[in-house]
Amino acid sequence: MGGPNDHPRLEFRSRAAIRAWLEANHAKETTFWLMTFKKHVGEYYVPYGEVVIEPDDLARALDKTQRARQNFDSFSPSARKVILLWIKTAKQDETRARRISETVRLATKNVKAAHPEAKGQ
Repeated sequence: MGGPNDHPRLEFRSRAAIRAWLEANHAKETTFWLMTFKKHVGEYYVPYGEVVIEPDDLARALDKTQRARQNFDSFSPSARKVILLWIKTAKQDETRARRISETVRLATKNVKAAHPEAKGQ
């Protein structure tokens, strides 16, 4: 297994460029370092929320419930990041499916899954 320096370092200046690269390379590149510009750079800055791609299974589940989709989209980028990480780190398919279901259920109530406020909901 290679180290972090064995992966390509890629720099994109727009979300469209990221998506185009992923479309063309998703089958051959499984890991890469995404180099980003800081906010003060201006036109080349791509916000984290535009870089992170929502998993298809989560997107489909959210799209089935309009209120869940609207609420999830209104969560801050940092809140969505925590939720996406929580879903992506599931080791079993059943756990992932359960976390997605929980995310949709809570988003319908405007509650962020995997956050302290979700306890007891």
